[in-house]
Amino acid sequence: MIDLEPALIDAVVLELPIRPLCNDDCLGLCAQCGIRLEEDPEHKHEILDLRWSKLSQLKEEK
Repeated sequence: MIDLEPALIDAVVLELPIRPLCNDDCLGLCAQCGIRLEEDPEHKHEILDLRWSKLSQLKEEK
């Protein structure tokens, strides 16, 4: 007997959308904080690389 369960699970998961939306016009949710991007389309997070944090402190001091 052939076990088809793993193949069926893979097929179903591959058909799921990568970024599910409530409708076609929806911008989705912010991946970091979950805010609705439709309410604030200009919403962004500043990405801070900890390796550069000391240099940014020097820049702020000047």
